[in-house]
Amino acid sequence: MSYQLNGKRKFDIAKVAQGVSVVHLYGEHLKAITTCNPCLQEQQKIAKLLSLLDERIATQNKIIEKLVQKGFLERKGDKKTKYLVPTHRGNSLITVMPEMIQSPTMTADWEQKLLLIERGEYDPEAFMTEITEMIEGLIRSYEVVKGANVLMSENKVIGKCPHCGAEVIERNKGWFCSNRECRFALWKDNAYFSCLGKHMTGQLAEKLVRDGRAKLKDCKSQKNGKTYNATVLMTTEADGRPQFSLEFDKGGK
Repeated sequence: MSYQLNGKRKFDIAKVAQGVSVVHLYGEHLKAITTCNPCLQEQQKIAKLLSLLDERIATQNKIIEKLVQKGFLERKGDKKTKYLVPTHRGNSLITVMPEMIQSPTMTADWEQKLLLIERGEYDPEAFMTEITEMIEGLIRSYEVVKGANVLMSENKVIGKCPHCGAEVIERNKGWFCSNRECRFALWKDNAYFSCLGKHMTGQLAEKLVRDGRAKLKDCKSQKNGKTYNATVLMTTEADGRPQFSLEFDKGGK
């Protein structure tokens, strides 16, 4: 009903309204206006469809968050526009996966069959049997891609440690010096950058390791909420732990 009254039907309502400075609407006039609403069965179908869409969106969001947490995807962009890009690990996963799983045709086929299952037109047990047989077939016939152990290695090197010169490698929670006696580490969950409204990304970590500095745009002030641009400078303490400071356009820190 709200859709009817706020859509094209509002022009019909305006025609029967009376008054200039103060507009009046009377029940007897509204009774003369015909509205076309779906029957109860159709409304229930629409509600079910919208509910299914909400569930699909929620499922996709969970999958995306899982891929980000596992390091296969990372978020990029500014505060207005965010987008997802595959990480080195994500691209490596795509490279070593069987072509059948990479194909969007398989996803489309599964989605179609799930839709048929929802309608009661396809046997869910048959669907699960197909998936089981496909996985068993892949396990029997799949050959490991040459160099897969290198591509999927957890130890991606992003540069040399600015403190001791050893390799800095990426792990699940951040980027760490491979020298156990050195305490250099760039945590993904970094409190300093969180206070600036930023995240420690792979690109930022590589730039800090390589150059010891990186430009940041649209940092957020904790005092007044305003945004500003600055350059973050990185030095190391005696034990290798990084220290950060900001350099502004006018030279202040």
